[in-house]
Amino acid sequence: MDKIPGEAPSILTGEEVLRILDAPDLHTNAGLRDRAILELLGGVGLKVRELVTLRLENIDLQISCVILPGRPDQMIPFGSRTRECLLRYLYEIRDEVKGPSSLLFPGRGGSMLTRQAVWKIVKKYADAAGIGFPVSPEDLRTGLAVSLLRRGVEPASVQSLLGIRGPAMKKYLRAAKDQ
Repeated sequence: MDKIPGEAPSILTGEEVLRILDAPDLHTNAGLRDRAILELLGGVGLKVRELVTLRLENIDLQISCVILPGRPDQMIPFGSRTRECLLRYLYEIRDEVKGPSSLLFPGRGGSMLTRQAVWKIVKKYADAAGIGFPVSPEDLRTGLAVSLLRRGVEPASVQSLLGIRGPAMKKYLRAAKDQ
């Protein structure tokens, strides 16, 4: 669906989020990395600033959760699909990163991946998935929240899981009713 100037932004459906997550070519290193990034954005609901600061020790594959930096009490669970993507990324290509970086997704030379780079990744795969409007990393997070609400997850649980505050939750609840 195309956006009309002045119209409220479109909210991704669960199917559209999955099309974006499935868009990377898993036969390439870049595709494996990008799929892991997309899974953490759209499958787990991380914010870009949370994603780019993740370190290897913030991923617990034993219990399938992300431990957010700066909030050690905030553990966000992920499913088997995300776990498989992270395993492939970590064991097939992450070791090839040069330098001493402990970042989960280092940029060039081991430095922190930029927020702009993450936006470009999301845009690339949203276009590849045939989404007819501009998609941001936040749109993946919103799509996840709305999808969870539509499946009957309690609003308080979605709010706690994704760290949603204030009026954003009202927007998600309205969108869940409208879809």
